[in-house]
Amino acid sequence: MISVIFRKLTMDRVKAEGGSEERAMREAATDTAAALGFISAIGAIGGFFIPKAFGSSLALTGSPVGAMKVFLFSISPASLLPGRYMDVILKIKSNF
Repeated sequence: MISVIFRKLTMDRVKAEGGSEERAMREAATDTAAALGFISAIGAIGGFFIPKAFGSSLALTGSPVGAMKVFLFSISPASLLPGRYMDVILKIKSNF
Protein backbone atom coordinates (compact mmCIF):
# COMPACT_ATOMS: atom_id res chain seq x y z
CA MET A 1 0.00 0.00 0.00
CA ILE A 2 2.82 2.40 0.85
CA SER A 3 4.55 1.81 -2.48
CA VAL A 4 1.29 2.40 -4.38
CA ILE A 5 0.73 5.70 -2.60
CA PHE A 6 4.30 6.89 -3.16
CA ARG A 7 4.18 5.83 -6.81
CA LYS A 8 0.92 7.73 -7.42
CA LEU A 9 2.08 10.90 -5.66
CA THR A 10 5.49 10.84 -7.32
CA MET A 11 4.06 10.16 -10.79
CA ASP A 12 1.69 13.11 -10.47
CA ARG A 13 4.42 15.43 -9.19
CA VAL A 14 7.03 14.45 -11.80
CA LYS A 15 4.54 14.62 -14.68
CA ALA A 16 3.48 18.10 -13.52
CA GLU A 17 7.15 19.10 -13.61
CA GLY A 18 7.50 17.66 -17.13
CA GLY A 19 9.69 14.71 -16.13
CA SER A 20 9.75 11.22 -17.59
CA GLU A 21 7.97 8.13 -16.29
CA GLU A 22 11.35 6.45 -15.69
CA ARG A 23 12.45 9.30 -13.42
CA ALA A 24 9.15 9.13 -11.55
CA MET A 25 9.48 5.38 -10.96
CA ARG A 26 13.08 5.79 -9.75
CA GLU A 27 12.09 8.57 -7.32
CA ALA A 28 9.07 6.57 -6.12
CA ALA A 29 11.29 3.56 -5.42
CA THR A 30 13.75 5.71 -3.46
CA ASP A 31 11.00 7.41 -1.45
CA THR A 32 9.30 4.10 -0.74
CA ALA A 33 12.54 2.51 0.46
CA ALA A 34 13.23 5.43 2.79
CA ALA A 35 9.70 5.37 4.22
CA LEU A 36 9.72 1.60 4.75
CA GLY A 37 13.11 1.81 6.45
CA PHE A 38 11.85 4.48 8.83
CA ILE A 39 8.62 2.59 9.53
CA SER A 40 10.57 -0.61 10.20
CA ALA A 41 12.87 1.20 12.62
CA ILE A 42 9.91 2.57 14.56
CA GLY A 43 8.39 -0.91 14.66
CA ALA A 44 11.63 -2.43 15.91
CA ILE A 45 11.93 0.15 18.67
CA GLY A 46 8.32 -0.49 19.68
CA GLY A 47 8.93 -4.23 19.61
CA PHE A 48 11.66 -3.75 22.19
CA PHE A 49 10.37 -0.97 24.43
CA ILE A 50 6.75 -2.09 24.83
CA PRO A 51 7.63 -5.51 26.33
CA LYS A 52 10.44 -3.88 28.32
CA ALA A 53 8.03 -1.30 29.77
CA PHE A 54 5.51 -3.96 30.74
CA GLY A 55 8.23 -6.11 32.29
CA SER A 56 9.63 -3.18 34.27
CA SER A 57 6.18 -2.16 35.46
CA LEU A 58 5.41 -5.71 36.56
CA ALA A 59 8.76 -6.03 38.33
CA LEU A 60 8.48 -2.69 40.16
CA THR A 61 4.80 -2.57 41.04
CA GLY A 62 3.44 -6.04 40.34
CA SER A 63 0.93 -4.55 37.90
CA PRO A 64 1.05 -3.39 34.26
CA VAL A 65 -1.00 -0.27 35.08
CA GLY A 66 2.03 2.07 35.04
CA ALA A 67 3.05 0.90 31.59
CA MET A 68 -0.50 1.30 30.32
CA LYS A 69 -0.67 4.88 31.63
CA VAL A 70 2.55 5.79 29.83
CA PHE A 71 1.30 4.09 26.66
CA LEU A 72 -2.03 5.94 26.74
CA PHE A 73 -0.26 9.25 27.42
CA SER A 74 2.09 8.73 24.49
CA ILE A 75 -0.63 7.66 22.06
CA SER A 76 -3.01 10.55 22.81
CA PRO A 77 -1.14 13.08 20.60
CA ALA A 78 -1.10 10.54 17.77
CA SER A 79 -4.87 10.24 17.97
CA LEU A 80 -5.21 14.01 17.49
CA LEU A 81 -2.89 14.20 14.47
CA PRO A 82 -5.25 12.82 11.78
CA GLY A 83 -7.86 15.44 12.64
CA ARG A 84 -5.32 18.19 12.14
CA TYR A 85 -4.45 17.01 8.63
CA MET A 86 -7.83 15.63 7.53
CA ASP A 87 -8.06 18.03 4.58
CA VAL A 88 -4.75 16.76 3.21
CA ILE A 89 -5.76 13.13 3.76
CA LEU A 90 -9.08 13.61 1.97
CA LYS A 91 -7.40 15.40 -0.94
CA ILE A 92 -4.96 12.51 -1.39
CA LYS A 93 -7.79 9.93 -1.23
CA SER A 94 -9.82 11.83 -3.82
CA ASN A 95 -6.93 11.59 -6.29
CA PHE A 96 -7.08 7.79 -6.27
